[in-house]
Amino acid sequence: MEAAGDPGVRRTAAMLWAIARPLFAKQRGLIALYLLLSVLTLAVVQGAATLLLARLTDTISAAGPASASEAAASGGKASLLPLFAGWLGVLAAGTWLGYAHKYCAAALDSRLAMDLQRQVFTALLRRDPAWFHAQGNSPGELVMLVSQLTTQVQVSARALLVDGAAQVLAFVVIVGVLVWSLAELAARTGEGVAPAQLWLLFGAVALLGAGASWWINRRGPDLHAASSSVQTAMQRMNTLLTSVMTSPDEVKVLRAEALFAQQHAEISQHLAQQRLALAAKIEAANTLRGIPADLVQACLIGAAIAIVLLSPADSALRPGVLVVIVGLTPQFMMILEAIAGWRAEAAICSPAVLAVRELLDTERDAIAEEARDSGAPASPALTIGPQPQVRLDDVCFAYPPASVATPLSPLHATPYPVLDGASALFPAGKITALVAPSGMGKTTLFRLLLRFYNPQSGNILLDETPLSGFPIPEVRSRCMLISQRPAFFQGTVRTNFLAGRPDVTDTELRTECERYGLWGILTAAYGPQPLDAQFFSGSVSRLSGGQEKRFALVRGLLNSPHVLLLDEPTTGIDPLEKSALTGPLTQACTGRTVIVVDHDILWQTALCEHVVVLDRGRVVDQGPKAELMAGQGPFREMYLEAMRGGLAVGGAAPAPIARAVQGGAAVAARAGMPPSGVESAGPDDPAAPPLLAMKLGPGTPRDGASKATG
Repeated sequence: MEAAGDPGVRRTAAMLWAIARPLFAKQRGLIALYLLLSVLTLAVVQGAATLLLARLTDTISAAGPASASEAAASGGKASLLPLFAGWLGVLAAGTWLGYAHKYCAAALDSRLAMDLQRQVFTALLRRDPAWFHAQGNSPGELVMLVSQLTTQVQVSARALLVDGAAQVLAFVVIVGVLVWSLAELAARTGEGVAPAQLWLLFGAVALLGAGASWWINRRGPDLHAASSSVQTAMQRMNTLLTSVMTSPDEVKVLRAEALFAQQHAEISQHLAQQRLALAAKIEAANTLRGIPADLVQACLIGAAIAIVLLSPADSALRPGVLVVIVGLTPQFMMILEAIAGWRAEAAICSPAVLAVRELLDTERDAIAEEARDSGAPASPALTIGPQPQVRLDDVCFAYPPASVATPLSPLHATPYPVLDGASALFPAGKITALVAPSGMGKTTLFRLLLRFYNPQSGNILLDETPLSGFPIPEVRSRCMLISQRPAFFQGTVRTNFLAGRPDVTDTELRTECERYGLWGILTAAYGPQPLDAQFFSGSVSRLSGGQEKRFALVRGLLNSPHVLLLDEPTTGIDPLEKSALTGPLTQACTGRTVIVVDHDILWQTALCEHVVVLDRGRVVDQGPKAELMAGQGPFREMYLEAMRGGLAVGGAAPAPIARAVQGGAAVAARAGMPPSGVESAGPDDPAAPPLLAMKLGPGTPRDGASKATG
């Protein structure tokens, strides 16, 4: 997430309002109560207490020894106790209202933060995987977006929008009390000072204070830059922690503790320096903000003294006027400074506001696009069979670059072409092997089939109906991807199944698990009631790699998909688990159209009936397995090279691999290939068929085991 320039207070406030408006609408009652309590605590209680103290001061002054008889005649001493009691009552009410105000603020913050985090998290969930791949955001940055930046945006929304409204109302009340005090003083000066002169003087003092605060708060761009630097350093820290904490085994095996400790120390030092720089700028701004308050207070007291000096000789300055000025001027300037500080607050929060705003804007675009896509009336022509044929018709696709750099989407390079006029047929109800070296578009084709992307040209058809004619939810209910690295989530075993189908019952889950041999695995790992147990994944997983693949397979089949996409099903499992997984996979493929991608071409060939070979974005070979193995095309060359790599080892191949090779050799024999073709043709044998420039390296079938914990 790159930081953009300072957008200014108006634009930041507009973006904040766009983000906060639905949140405020949901909490309108609590916000109204908070505004009332804010005005009462900021202005009304303070003003009432100050006025009562001023009258109490004037009464005590008038009841002194020099004027005791006059005070007794006017009943001045008799009013001391009621004034004192009233003043204490206002202070007590202010204390209670202050507590209520803080409690209301905490409740409002909690609800707004919860609603905003839910909104941002929902927006992330609605993003297609294409968005994550295109933007290039690390998981640590996205976690920071949900957990930290949303809190910063919520706090700023309350400070600028809700507190801003309360500050304006309180400012009006405080100004009213000060104006009333000066007006009363002017009324007692006789003809010495005209009231118009007092208003002019007060206006000049207020403008002086506002101008000084505005000038001080022009440091907003510096604060924005410092805040962006802190945010960038925090993103680097989150990315480092996420990468290390999710791969503790690799860190230990590589003995990289010292490297990551050094990186952590460097980032921590940089983050501490940036935080210190930001704190210094904030404290400098706060220190400078106190100067206008002292200046305005001195001007108002000087104005009161000037009124007395310019008045007739018998005029006197009542001490209560000084009490009002001294008591209310700090409150007046505090509110004025808060209003003048809106620019600095907007500058500090603008990076977070930009990031959250962009995510929510893209979510609204996605909702509108999905509504357009799903709102089209269903056509009878869109009905397909339970085992649909999948066909590629001159499909071209390139990953698009980003055209504008934003906080969530940095600039990318030129478009990266993946498919270039690919045409292929995946027969209905058949298991098709999609064969290609790494990086040649296999996973991209799966993303196109799931409509994470749309082709730039050409068509993908289900039973001769363009895939673009189906609503996205319907496409993803008919096509199911079993990823090479299945995702598992926080929660129970049942929760991880419910991610596949929220309405599935425990009875249905047990039936499906027993059908594919998973229930016994779960009870062995989690006890007799495995659905209620907390699921463990990653480095603390209780399931082996093959067992996790079986779990993901059962979860993916809960919706009874018509098309099954198997992306590297044997990645990360050992040969014995590969053999154990073959049975459930074959059972799951029965009665479905299946496309299989796997690094082990021998295992893949033994499983499949049809083959499609991709090479640099084009389909270079396709057809029934037996026909391709009997021919002289690219698939036969890749298959023979894989057999050489699997058998030309210092010992016998593992049993599952040997069975796969034997099965492939039997098929080759039935197809008319010489039985000795593999054993007699070596890499240097001129009779051997030419090999593809891109082919699986030696030992590929043996290198698939990276996780074999039971």
